[in-house]
Amino acid sequence: MTALPAGLNIVLNGTGDVTCNSVTGGDLTVNTSGTHTLATDGYWNSYTQLAGTIIGTSYTMYIAGDVIYSSGTTITNLTVMQTGTGNLAWATSSKLLLEYNTDASSVITATASVYFKKATIHANASITAASERLFYAYQVTANDFLDMAGTVSSNIKPI
Repeated sequence: MTALPAGLNIVLNGTGDVTCNSVTGGDLTVNTSGTHTLATDGYWNSYTQLAGTIIGTSYTMYIAGDVIYSSGTTITNLTVMQTGTGNLAWATSSKLLLEYNTDASSVITATASVYFKKATIHANASITAASERLFYAYQVTANDFLDMAGTVSSNIKPI
């Protein structure tokens, strides 16, 4: 896989597909009222959504660092795999993640509550918070909605 130059930030302004073409790196910010559809799996250093619509289709966003959601956006069928060390904030039940995953080496700090339909916290991964945060399974459609093999601190309350 080819890496993007260090410090490259990509800001989506407008409407269109998001295609990575086997490129990894950079910070992705969705900052528009337009609609963006994943056309491939995405590999990013961080992901921030400030506005607009992101449609996940059947692809996954692999994020090495922070995953930050800001109110006022729309999410459809988005699956996120947080693969490194970073913050996680996805604090609204009206725009929840279809699926949230960590890999075995993830060290995650929840800076807000997290809403999802399905979550998998792999062995050796950890999620902590400085103060109490909800880890909220919302609008689940199957009995298998939360798999926690990793370490979850006392400030995270799975609901």
